[in-house]
Amino acid sequence: MGKKLEQKMSGLMKSDSGAVAATTAILMTVLLGFLAFAVDIGHLVLVKSEMQRAADAAALAGVRALYPYDLSTITSDSLTIDTTSACGKAIDTIAKNAVDGGSLENAEVTTTPGIYDWEYNTFTPNGSPLANTNAIRVEINDHTVNHFFAGILGGNTSNVSVNALAVMGYAKGLPPGTMPIAIGKKYLSELDGSTPIAFAPDKDDNSGWFGIDKVSNSTLVDYIVNDSCPAIELNDIVNLLNGKTNACDSLSEKFNLNKNTEGYWDIDLPVVDTEKFNKDFPIDSFVKFRVTGVDTQNKTVTGKVIEMGLTSPGARPGGPKGGLLTPPKLVSYN
Repeated sequence: MGKKLEQKMSGLMKSDSGAVAATTAILMTVLLGFLAFAVDIGHLVLVKSEMQRAADAAALAGVRALYPYDLSTITSDSLTIDTTSACGKAIDTIAKNAVDGGSLENAEVTTTPGIYDWEYNTFTPNGSPLANTNAIRVEINDHTVNHFFAGILGGNTSNVSVNALAVMGYAKGLPPGTMPIAIGKKYLSELDGSTPIAFAPDKDDNSGWFGIDKVSNSTLVDYIVNDSCPAIELNDIVNLLNGKTNACDSLSEKFNLNKNTEGYWDIDLPVVDTEKFNKDFPIDSFVKFRVTGVDTQNKTVTGKVIEMGLTSPGARPGGPKGGLLTPPKLVSYN
């Protein structure tokens, strides 16, 4: 009796051992399959990420090349849009970005200039007129990615596509910290470096201090010293203040801190269409002003207006044609 029971138990153990071995083999196969799947998916995601970075960089470089790099030598009226250079710059940038350990083929890349509408978030390829072109779209189409484990993803390769759209546009608003000086629109052409910005309360005013709502001299000083001037946009109503103020002293200190080795400091300033700088007026546009000195005795600022130029980071795009351009920006579109 005991011997028969022992034989049955031994048989069961041998049977279970075979089942365990079979189960282990199946589980190992499944595990290896998942591992292979994870490796191929990870590689696919990595390559797509590299492609997207390349497309983003190309679109940003391309859209900047739409415009002359030395914007200080031109005006918005003489600005020439160069779509050929823009598309060429985008292609050159693509070539400098490695994807999957190599370079993309030119045949895989499509660059398209066009017009981006800030209000509706739409992109019109090869939009007309050319002068309104403000965007470059870069598409990388059907790039072939090889799998390490054939058949895991249903084939030996996968085709991946990405796109990027970059835009430059005229400034609609300036970020917080703008220097609180508003220039009179009719005086822009006179401020060429020989005529200073004058705040004296008389007919010779060509500019004025400005603030949001009603402000005092201490508010202006805080705007200058602490970069606390609120963000401003086109058509915002600003309170203009002429007359002498100790804000000039603070501006002189700020200038000495920020001027470059060549002795100037470029700042972005709003423009108002008025001859009276003691009233409330809307912001008409924005310009870049190159400060070369601040005279605290006469309360004047020397320098010149540079109509075209790039705003500082944080400026809001979407304004009408004219004035400052915002830096290149990646956008999504409908």
